[in-house]
Order: sequence, then structure tokens, then C-alpha cells
Amino acid sequence: MNTLAFEHLTVPTIVPVTDDIVFDEKDASILGFAIKWRATLMKPLVGDYCVLLNGEVRRIGAVLHDRVQLAHGGTFHLHDIGTMSHSGGRADVFFKDLLIDTGLTRSVSCWMFHHGHSGAGRGVDAIVPCRVWEVAP
Repeated sequence: MNTLAFEHLTVPTIVPVTDDIVFDEKDASILGFAIKWRATLMKPLVGDYCVLLNGEVRRIGAVLHDRVQLAHGGTFHLHDIGTMSHSGGRADVFFKDLLIDTGLTRSVSCWMFHHGHSGAGRGVDAIVPCRVWEVAP
């Protein structure tokens, strides 16, 4: 397999809207729980990486009944149960049966709600390990 070209990942600087919206121990606990649950889900998930036949690497933006749709830009929201949702453009669609788990994971950036409470301006950034899949020829 060729060297995979992942986008450059930088650890985000958390810039709170107010002084009380800062990633803290409670957020770390929620994040740890979400990461543990995500690791048990042995199937393609929103936010995972997909290596295409041409070597291009993209993130999964939607998981449909029997297909996945690749993301084109946007952001990823981590839910407290380890799943993610994507907000942004979508691109190619593949049947899930064509995806092979490479056994690799890659750290990805996402955001989650501070203390698990939704609302405008309550997002904090996080880094989560996600699986890397490849499309079978």
C-alpha cells in the first residue's frame, strides 16, 4: 500500500465564547466515554477515514442503510455515545460491503457540546481516534 496522504491535523486552540466554556474534566469524562463506545462499533461510522482506489483519503460524512457517503469539507460533531454527525458538503457514495477495515486508526478533529448540554456557543474541540477503511477493488 502506498503512503497515505492524510490532511495535516493540528490540535485546535479552544477559544471560549465566554470564560465558562472551556474544555474541562467533565468534558474529558464525556469524551472518554464516547471514545470507548466508538471503539466497540465495528462498522463504518461518520467521521471515519476511507482510502479510495486512487489513493485519495476522505472522511465518511453519512452512513446510509447499505452505503456510505464521503464528506467534502465541513465539521464533525461527536455525540456522547461515540457516533458523529457531519455538517457540510457530501460527495461520492459507496456500498458498505466494499469497505475493508485496515486495522488502522487516525486521530481526527471534531467538536462536542460543553458538559453535554446543547446550545449556541457551547462547542468545545476534541481529538478522537477513528478507523481507516479502504475501498476494495
